[in-house]
Amino acid sequence: MPEQGNTVNEEIINKYQETIENHLTVVKKDIAAACKAAGRDPSEVHIVAVSKFHSAAEVCAAQACGLTHFGENRVQELLPKQDAVAAADCDVSWHLIGTLQRNKVRQVIGKVALIHSVDSLRLLKEINKRAANEGIVQPILFQVNLSGVDNKHGLSVPELIDILSNQISEFPHVQVKGLMTMAEFDWDDDQLDRFFAEFKKTFDLAKTSLPESMREVFSIISAGMSQDFVQAIRHGATHVRIGTAIFGPRHYK
Repeated sequence: MPEQGNTVNEEIINKYQETIENHLTVVKKDIAAACKAAGRDPSEVHIVAVSKFHSAAEVCAAQACGLTHFGENRVQELLPKQDAVAAADCDVSWHLIGTLQRNKVRQVIGKVALIHSVDSLRLLKEINKRAANEGIVQPILFQVNLSGVDNKHGLSVPELIDILSNQISEFPHVQVKGLMTMAEFDWDDDQLDRFFAEFKKTFDLAKTSLPESMREVFSIISAGMSQDFVQAIRHGATHVRIGTAIFGPRHYK
């Protein structure tokens, strides 16, 4: 059985490292090929290794393979894993990529390099309030729901543009660095291409909707996961959130 907890030692790290390195080699080749086809530089694409349901030792093994950015979906899993990785002297940056409840905001402010999943004005207000209390500026991405399905998290495009055009200056303790979205798992290549192309158009519209002073740092397109990152890269993704293709199957508890 894989280690489910946060025990980290050299023996456990070594057990995972070769497998992760082999997987990562394949992922990097796929990224390079996608970039070449799109006329992009592979250095423009950053991997956020999704460590949900993987152990702290696996994070440290991935860090030994050169990965530095790790994404977690749940605050209650992020915090103890973050402590265990830090105790093992593994220097990594953490991203919160899953749904964030407003009552959990205070637990993550200042502890993650980037919150990818700001999906409502109410959540934005809470993040700004908690960041102000800590005297910091919290980098965020707005999550966009392009599907129009009500049960999907994310702002609609009109909601997003309204916030960026008319309200964002009211939140000085957040730094809006870009947008995030998620495609459906069962879409074919043509559907994915249309979806990510539309998301790139939304990103461009959002950038021009911001006050001019905020546009330079608005540069992140967080799109694409293990099953569709190649298509996302074709359409400008700068950050791809990859879990299974790097770590292998998740160890569900």
